[in-house]
Amino acid sequence: MLYLFLRFPLGVATFTVAVALISVSLSLVLAPAYMWTSDEVDWGFWTFDPYPAAWFLPIVGIPALIVSMHLMNAMAIGSGWFARVMLGRLGDPAAEVDAREPAPRASFGPASQGRKTKRRVIGFRILYMHLAVYIVVIEMLAIIDFATGGGWWFYWPLIGWGIGVAVHALATISVLGAAWEPRRANG
Repeated sequence: MLYLFLRFPLGVATFTVAVALISVSLSLVLAPAYMWTSDEVDWGFWTFDPYPAAWFLPIVGIPALIVSMHLMNAMAIGSGWFARVMLGRLGDPAAEVDAREPAPRASFGPASQGRKTKRRVIGFRILYMHLAVYIVVIEMLAIIDFATGGGWWFYWPLIGWGIGVAVHALATISVLGAAWEPRRANG
């Protein structure tokens, strides 16, 4: 329970940092496309055309995007370390796996089939929970959007998060089918 209590604010913080990193980096990279559609900026005594200056922003945005990806990878590693420490598996030699050693080759006996089936069931359960949370949150956002009026905005999270759910579903369902796995493992 302590892990879940501490994980919630850390999860909110890492989500906020990740969204900020990606959105700022992508806005810098895509600034010329946006500025191309905008008009001149009028500051009273001075009129400024932002389009020529916008071409220099991707020079900052591309390295910022690369650094953002590395920072999010570091946050993921830290999150995994936090989970191992809080759930008591950090010092367990059976739980530790050296990342430099290759994973053992998969066996295809009845025991490995049971593990695969269990992993697949857990994967589908997680997918269904993800889909249920998606539907509930999108419905709440749509209700808020309809109640407040003034423009439609709820479709942006509907599309963005919907792409994430679709990718999650494709990864869980496995487009190639179960017959692909033994061929892939054998070589």
